[in-house]
Amino acid sequence: MRLSNTSKFAIRADSLEDGNGQHRKRAEAVVSEFVTDHVEIKAGAAADDSNQLGKRAEVGGKAIYHFDRARNVYVLGQTTVATWDHGKEVHRIGVGAEWQITDRWGLKGQVSTGTGGLGALAGVKYKAAEGEEYYIAYELPDRTNVGTSTGTSIGNLVIGSRKRFSDTLSVFGEEKALHGHSGVTGLTHAYGVDYTTPKGWTARVLTEVGVVDGLDRTAVAGQLGYKLDWFKGGISGEYRHDESLSYGTRDTYAGRVTGLWKLNDSLRFQSKLNGTISEATGTKYGAFDAEFFEGSVGLAFRPVNHDKLNVLTKYSYLYDLPPLHQLNGTTLGIADFKQRSHLFSIDASYDLNRYMTVGAKYGLKIGEQTGSLVSDDWFKSNAELIAAGIDIHLPFEWDAFAEVRMLRLPEIDQVDHGVVVGAYKHLGNNVKLGVGYNFGHFSGDLANPEKDEHGWFANVITKW
Repeated sequence: MRLSNTSKFAIRADSLEDGNGQHRKRAEAVVSEFVTDHVEIKAGAAADDSNQLGKRAEVGGKAIYHFDRARNVYVLGQTTVATWDHGKEVHRIGVGAEWQITDRWGLKGQVSTGTGGLGALAGVKYKAAEGEEYYIAYELPDRTNVGTSTGTSIGNLVIGSRKRFSDTLSVFGEEKALHGHSGVTGLTHAYGVDYTTPKGWTARVLTEVGVVDGLDRTAVAGQLGYKLDWFKGGISGEYRHDESLSYGTRDTYAGRVTGLWKLNDSLRFQSKLNGTISEATGTKYGAFDAEFFEGSVGLAFRPVNHDKLNVLTKYSYLYDLPPLHQLNGTTLGIADFKQRSHLFSIDASYDLNRYMTVGAKYGLKIGEQTGSLVSDDWFKSNAELIAAGIDIHLPFEWDAFAEVRMLRLPEIDQVDHGVVVGAYKHLGNNVKLGVGYNFGHFSGDLANPEKDEHGWFANVITKW
């Protein structure tokens, strides 16, 4: 997202789990600024959680010198600033360059060193014509995250192409080969088509076929969207077939439908429906199927003649039967529980003046859960959340906030209290980046109120 003529903001989140029980989750935010016509500075922060390295928080930076739009050199570095749950520190420095040799040929390369040893990247891109390009790249990742990203693989080779046939139609294809000490450990093929019409329709079809560390996958996905001045909606679906000598076969069906209606200048109505069914057969540890369904409707109210008030009401239904390894990582025991819940919430805020906003939240969960994944001993799991807070608007586009919370669990006759404080920095009109501290031991997520959320956190808020 562009914040000004010289600055940009980017966020990214990745979540990975594989058939060998490895998992990694990572979220990062980066701000970049051109301090001169040629010098660009990037700074960012990230949170990382993997069963190899534990949990950690990182900061990093990159200084780039642009000779022109097509040629640059840079230096980069990152370091760990905090660890928890047996997290390990990671540090890295490196140099690199991107160089457009001619109008058609471009090169890029990077070398780094640090906690995980040597890392390298080299690539070549060829522009055959306007809207048509081909590329080849080889990456030798640092060994910090061996096992969390490519299993037994050491490096990977990528060959691909992109072609735009018209303003409405484009296609791409990509081949990826992964190798380890014993030879090739993975080979995947990905293809896709994008189609856009001037009348607001968009369509996309994607396929992926390949083998990585003994997991044989075939997948196909499709997306269809439509946009008008008063409506925006979409539908998407995916089918995956996985085969593994260790875990047997698994077929996964996933779908999503979304809609946003502008009823008038003061009212917005939104809805979504997500569903996933995963069927396993012949697994080494038993046929553990998985199901997930979530549907919600919401109404946002901000009167145009009194825009100090904001109100959002929402209803959701959640049914979650998790797979074996989603909750247990590498452990081969039984996952925690399955649940089905009705969730109601209302959230309101009011601008007292240009310096202060007050708000309140109320949430109600009427639900059931089981004692384990394989049992059907459903019992009530109701919860009630009440919160009130204040935002102070400070100079230089900063906000300080504080919120008090109360969580009531009637089935076990328990009431918990908590306080959350923090600060947000406005990055343009649409993004706020913040940090804070939760003095309580629960979050505002009623779908899992028993989750311990004590301590530091980082958060990104976007608005339209």
